[in-house]
Amino acid sequence: MQLRGLADEPLRLRPFEVVRFDGARSVAGVLTGGVVKDFNVIFDAALCSADLSFREGTGVATCGSRATLLANVGVPPCNCEQGGESARLARHDAVLIAGDAGSALRWRDAERVALVRID
Repeated sequence: MQLRGLADEPLRLRPFEVVRFDGARSVAGVLTGGVVKDFNVIFDAALCSADLSFREGTGVATCGSRATLLANVGVPPCNCEQGGESARLARHDAVLIAGDAGSALRWRDAERVALVRID
């Protein structure tokens, strides 16, 4: 990973390296080493349940009762469709579908996507 905005040149981080900086600074983190390997879903179990899965290629899933998130965690772009709408997701792009329980969410040409169903 690189941090941009702390110096003239991007700062390349090593795994588990701690870097301290003023939280008021405008800093961007950029992944440089390929696909996302860790994807954390944090939620309040008293309010909802969440299910995370990873998929490749082409597929379809049923949307969750509260929301569904599809994130492109691969390197090349992929396509997704839901309810007559379509989108092309670049690396690290995501779509959030609120409601629409039971509707179909499709993706194709995906190296790897993260699918989060929230019920």
